[in-house]
Amino acid sequence: MKTILISALAAMTLGACASQTGLGNTVSGGAYGELSPDWEKASKAEAKAQNLIDKGEARIEKGEKKIKDARKMTRDGEDLVDKGQADIKKGEKDLADAKAKREAVEADYKSRTDAIDG
Repeated sequence: MKTILISALAAMTLGACASQTGLGNTVSGGAYGELSPDWEKASKAEAKAQNLIDKGEARIEKGEKKIKDARKMTRDGEDLVDKGQADIKKGEKDLADAKAKREAVEADYKSRTDAIDG
């Protein structure tokens, strides 16, 4: 009788230890080591959650890259706008200089033709 009581007590102690360490929920088949359905569900759920986390992190990285690229394009675009505005100002100055030069040539030509006709 003592042996049975001690064996039962040992079994309860081992079972309590196994359940506190998480082993009690993982092994249901004794020596066969089969996984319990609860553990399989938890394992699948954990894998699914990790997959979603990985996808989310990948989307975040992709979004950050798009933002970085957009900022670079914005800076490049602003540089192009600045260069374009500088070209416009230079073109306007060149046009004004050319018009002034043409007027000077026309005035010189007119004064020469007037001197010859005159």
